[in-house]
Amino acid sequence: MKQLQTEISNVIYNAAEQAFEARVSVHDSVNSVSYACSIKAPINMSFERAAKGLTQQALRRHGAPKGVFSKIAPTQTGIVHRRVPLRRGLPLGQYGFFRGRAA
Repeated sequence: MKQLQTEISNVIYNAAEQAFEARVSVHDSVNSVSYACSIKAPINMSFERAAKGLTQQALRRHGAPKGVFSKIAPTQTGIVHRRVPLRRGLPLGQYGFFRGRAA
């Protein structure tokens, strides 16, 4: 099995749930997938052990066929993004017609 690169961010301790929570991103050769992970642990657990548990949970979920995750599509080179100028004076939204007409 190939080694997948992981990245942990937004690590917090949820005292109400008595759990460490974080967003763990798993990067493979095609795309990057982020998982919201949580492990039940005491507050005095070392950060290294908590990070290892969160990473293991994300890797298990990455191998599972179903689940909730956030996927970041790879960018294509050569695509130029251009800004479209805003048009001034046009009504915005469904009530734009009434702007300036109300008493």
